Amino acid sequence: MSPTEGDGAMSLLFKVLTEAEWAVAQRTGVIETALDARDGYVHLSSAHQLPLTLARYFDGHETVVLLALDQTRLGKSLVFEPSPPRGGLFPHVYRSLRAAEVAQQWMLTRRAFALPEQVLAASEAEILRDQSPC
Repeated sequence: MSPTEGDGAMSLLFKVLTEAEWAVAQRTGVIETALDARDGYVHLSSAHQLPLTLARYFDGHETVVLLALDQTRLGKSLVFEPSPPRGGLFPHVYRSLRAAEVAQQWMLTRRAFALPEQVLAASEAEILRDQSPC
C-alpha cells in the first residue's frame, strides 16, 4: 500500500507549476518542468509536503498553479522514493504527465504571512515521525 491509500476516497498528489509552465502544459498537453526533464521523472508532493515545497522552490513567485492528481490513475509509473535532503518518501512519476490527468487546479497567490522554512521542515519531520511504526 502506498503512503496515501486506504479509505477508498480519492488519494490526491500535487504538482506545483509556475504560471508560464502551466501555460506551456495547456498548450502542449504535457506537464513537464526543467527539473523534471533533468531528473527523468515528474516531481509530485503529498499534501503534507506541499508547504515546504512551496517555500523552498517557489519563494520568488507571486502566483503559482497547484494541480491535484488522482494517485490511483497514475498506475505503476508512480513510485514513492526517499529524498535524503528532506527525509520521507516522495511521489515520482516515470512517464509523461498529461494536462488532461489533472483532477483539480488552483491559482495560489502569495499571502502576507509565511512560516519560516525551518518551521515548515520541522512540521514535515513531525508528520513523518507520527507516521512511522512505533
